[in-house]
Amino acid sequence: MKLAPDEACKQAGQLLQSIGFLKHSASKTTESIYFHWPGRKETLRISSHRLSNRATGQPPIAGRATFSQPLDVTSMRRAVAHAIGMYFMKSKE
Repeated sequence: MKLAPDEACKQAGQLLQSIGFLKHSASKTTESIYFHWPGRKETLRISSHRLSNRATGQPPIAGRATFSQPLDVTSMRRAVAHAIGMYFMKSKE
């Protein structure tokens, strides 16, 4: 079964929160949601579109998963796992 991009974003966010990430903020104009690990200022971005411009004053993005086309659950989970790995490699305590 394929997930639509918005459903993939929703499930990715739930997955991140289930393992301890906290919701940092959400875009007011798109479905983009930003998460962070407790004690770290950088964010992990979940979205269905590429990043155009980061809002002024937002913390740096250290990991990201973008779902612009339908995909299966396994592919979504792989993308989230990659984003988590990049997040911890790039972020600082």
